[in-house]
Amino acid sequence: YKIPPTVRYLTQNSATVYFELEASGNGNLMVVDKDGELIETYGWKPRTEVILTVDNLVPDTTYQFIFVITNDWFPEDWKQPYFNGEPWPLEVTTLSDEYPLRIGVISDASFGDAVSQQFVNEMAPSDLDFVLHLGDVVDETEWGVDPYASYAEKYFTPFAPLLQQMPVYTVPGNHDYDADIRYEEEPFYFTAFPPAPQIADRQYYKLEYNGLRFLFLDAMTLWGMPGREAQDDWLAQQLEDTETPTIPVFHIAPFSSSSVHPEDGKPIANFWVPMFEQANVPLVLSGHFHHYERLEVNDITYIVSGGGSEVTYALGQYLPESRVVQRVSSYVILEVWEEEIQLMAIDVDGNV
Repeated sequence: YKIPPTVRYLTQNSATVYFELEASGNGNLMVVDKDGELIETYGWKPRTEVILTVDNLVPDTTYQFIFVITNDWFPEDWKQPYFNGEPWPLEVTTLSDEYPLRIGVISDASFGDAVSQQFVNEMAPSDLDFVLHLGDVVDETEWGVDPYASYAEKYFTPFAPLLQQMPVYTVPGNHDYDADIRYEEEPFYFTAFPPAPQIADRQYYKLEYNGLRFLFLDAMTLWGMPGREAQDDWLAQQLEDTETPTIPVFHIAPFSSSSVHPEDGKPIANFWVPMFEQANVPLVLSGHFHHYERLEVNDITYIVSGGGSEVTYALGQYLPESRVVQRVSSYVILEVWEEEIQLMAIDVDGNV
């Protein structure tokens, strides 16, 4: 693989997976249940980029997805692709139709350092349904380095314990637009995370589960990146439905007590926050500022979870809306119940 199989979209009864092969080839995806029984086989014709949707799955059930390259002339001659010389198993558990929904949240884990790896290793066995990555997926790529190699080193390898069992839903951050991580004249982010049948646009999309809606947004459009008008129109359309509790997810937090680029959130606060306040938005999730913070502004809870690596930023003037703020590497676990959301932030030493 150039890009290993990952789950791009997951529901109670389906899973959409994506991968990219080093060379064009045809093959089969074999879906196997927990007893080792073959449930179904999905084939693909010769190509390098493959996206497949597996349907008719049972809620809250674990399946193994086994990918093999086949040979039309010699059907018995098949092989499993490797990623960086290693097997890449994929064992997926469909979502349950019961509460709670358990979600991991991490951001700015862009260096692939030991702290990010620690957090991934802690989240992987935590019975999560999926993970939200709030942007800055890969950073500090040296000029001339193949972006495939950078993503292999700093994202796919350290995040493998999560990626091999659940979706990691991402949004682009400012460093995902850096010039040194571009490929074919655009950010490599859009090669690593292409559209899926259920995710029509690469920059923004939504996920709905049990009456709750997540809106994944590209905050960088407010900083001059293309696509702002289309995304703002889409966001306004989504927020017209004020009956559905909605959680926006994007990179640059609108409010922060950081001493580093503290003004970065102003465009978000000026343009998007008024839209959130008019809709049924209980919670907003962002990163960018390398610390942990919880703020309450006009009955909306804002979480800054930018401490996904060992690099943290000094705090500045505490905002009066801030309820908890710490300069600490950390990640967040959300438990979504029918009537409430429970949040737990955990630092690098295991302190809650």
